[in-house]
Amino acid sequence: MKRAYERESTNELKKELRMIYLLGELSHRMGNEREAIQWLQTVISHKEVKRYPIFERMARSLWQDIREQHKK
Repeated sequence: MKRAYERESTNELKKELRMIYLLGELSHRMGNEREAIQWLQTVISHKEVKRYPIFERMARSLWQDIREQHKK
């Protein structure tokens, strides 16, 4: 998945944040929580994420879900 992200070049912030979030979501669905968390952290720590707060909220929510599942 990382290669797909690196190959895709976009200069549109919204598309970039969406793509990174979706990579996190896909990683999670495939059972790779570590990779999912890395992608979600990339969204949350993006220097311009405040322009599209929905992506930050979604990433934080999914990250929290992963943590809750891990506790069980």
